[in-house]
Amino acid sequence: MRNPRRNILLATVLVCLLTGIIAAAEVYVSQLVWGKWGDFPDLDTAFCICSAKSRRQFLFHVVNISLLVSCMGAGIGSMLGASRLLYGMGREDALLRSFLVRIDPKTFYTRNNVLFIGAITLAGVFILNSS
Repeated sequence: MRNPRRNILLATVLVCLLTGIIAAAEVYVSQLVWGKWGDFPDLDTAFCICSAKSRRQFLFHVVNISLLVSCMGAGIGSMLGASRLLYGMGREDALLRSFLVRIDPKTFYTRNNVLFIGAITLAGVFILNSS
C-alpha cells in the first residue's frame, strides 16, 4: 500500500456509497414487484414476501439464505466483540480476572469468554422461544 491513510478512507467511503446504491436498487425493485397490493402484511419479512410474489423460487431461497447467513455473521461478530470486552474488563480487574483473562494457547483467543457469552446467548434463545 502506497498511502494507507488515504486508501482506507477511500475504501470506507466507497463501501458506504455502494451499499447505499445497492439498498436503493433493492427497494426500487421490491416496490416494482409489490406494485398495487397495498401495504406489506409484515415489515420484518418484506423482502421475503416480495421475492415470493415475484414467482421466482430461486430468488426466494437466495433472499432467505442471505438473511440467514447475515444474521449468523452479525451474531457471531457480536459474541466475539463481547468476549473481547470481557477480556478487557478482566484485565483491568473490573471482573473476575482468573476466569476472563485466560487465552487459549492454540487459537490465541479468549476461549472462556466465548463459551461464557455463547452460554448466555443460548439461555436467552431458550427463554425467548419458550414464551
